[in-house]
Amino acid sequence: MIPIRNKKKTLQVTVEEMRNFAFAYVEKYAPSKQQLKTYLLKKYMKLSSSDVRKKRRQ
Repeated sequence: MIPIRNKKKTLQVTVEEMRNFAFAYVEKYAPSKQQLKTYLLKKYMKLSSSDVRKKRRQ
């Protein structure tokens, strides 16, 4: 069976991913609220920019 590579992520998957990133970051460091927001924003931007690149290649 061939896996579907370009399956669009649902909002629920994205929320779960961000939650996992947040928990991992809080466990490793002791960030302030603003530091956590900045970290998650950067993660989101990185993930969304890679999705845009994948769409352009097709």
